[in-house]
Amino acid sequence: MSFIKDYMLFASNNEVAENYHFWSALSALSAIVNRQVWISLGMYNLFPNLYVILLGQPGSGKDFAMNISQDLIDDVGDINFSGDAQTKESLVRFMRDTCPRSLDIDGMSYVITPITIYATELSHLLGPNSGHMIDFLTTIYTKDRRYSTRTKNKGDDLIERPFVSLLAGTTQEWITTYLKSDIIGGGFTRRVIFVNEPPRDSIDDKTRRKPFLVITDEQREARKRALIYATQLKSIKGEFKWSPAAKSAYEEWYRTREIPKDFDTAGYYQTKPNQVIKVAMLISLSESFDCVLRIDHWETAMALLERTELTLTRVFQGIGRNELNAIANRVLEILHCAQFITFKDTKGTELRARALDEKKLRGLMFRDAPGRECDDIINHLITTEHIFRQPVTTNNIARQFIVLRNSVVPGKDQTNANS
Repeated sequence: MSFIKDYMLFASNNEVAENYHFWSALSALSAIVNRQVWISLGMYNLFPNLYVILLGQPGSGKDFAMNISQDLIDDVGDINFSGDAQTKESLVRFMRDTCPRSLDIDGMSYVITPITIYATELSHLLGPNSGHMIDFLTTIYTKDRRYSTRTKNKGDDLIERPFVSLLAGTTQEWITTYLKSDIIGGGFTRRVIFVNEPPRDSIDDKTRRKPFLVITDEQREARKRALIYATQLKSIKGEFKWSPAAKSAYEEWYRTREIPKDFDTAGYYQTKPNQVIKVAMLISLSESFDCVLRIDHWETAMALLERTELTLTRVFQGIGRNELNAIANRVLEILHCAQFITFKDTKGTELRARALDEKKLRGLMFRDAPGRECDDIINHLITTEHIFRQPVTTNNIARQFIVLRNSVVPGKDQTNANS
């Protein structure tokens, strides 16, 4: 029996990226098991709480994927959710007053305080003064024993053994515009798994568009099985054990792994080992209740995170003091949404890539970067090898296209330069 397999079957047959559904499924598992399971890393225990942020254009289906996940754990029951919009102070009080519960393990009773945050719009959760909430989420993420605040007029707030699970959605533009470089380089983003998906295939492939989302009997049965499994999982508690093969693989990878020196992503890679273990624990729990971390769980977790890391640099590329940097990031986002064109390189090899007629691109940029600023941005992106110019002639008309370099693939597509 596989919770993930059944969950993904139920969540299929729509236009939303599978990766959104998958990470929403893992977030549901994290919320269900909360602090009841852990794995020892010697001097401290690691719990399977995740901070997952789904990134994508408006209408990409982020909230759709999140709603499926939240509806399922709602049906499991007895899980505390934060408000869609809530101040840091009210969230702390809610956790203190409403969320504590007793956990009995091996004859010992403990107080734990789990809470689940589902925020379809990250901006609503963080609020106008995002720094306060971000500081809170950063600090409480790794708290093992207790979290406390002390104020001059309102006394102390004490949260015993907190566990916060976060699933949120936002756009690349919001990250670029509202998160400052000190936040990106700080502790919050190294705790977050960013799931950054390109535009839905249905934009380019009209056969994948689904005006009516029909739920089949097979999907209904899959959801029933997933709900039964999740309900049973809720009672699982105890310490995870390493299989010898998984432990050996982890130790070898930990000692030999390379940590990029890029300022924006170095923090994430520094703490990546914890993320891999958390995800591997959840993969294990999706398949059985024996709380054993095996080599296949480890390898699957590594592959999943490596896929999200393909776009990790892109998440932060618009951050900085230079105002044109944000506009340059917007240009790249426009190209990520562009249709494919087909062209030949200097060797005559046929390629395809996401691209836009330079005149059209300049028209889209004019509001934010007219004239020389537009030239500076395009030249900068060419110099840094994010884009390149590609002349294409169709119907005896020569046009200059701006091509997104990392989208180039061999072969033809249904669209061409005439599109």
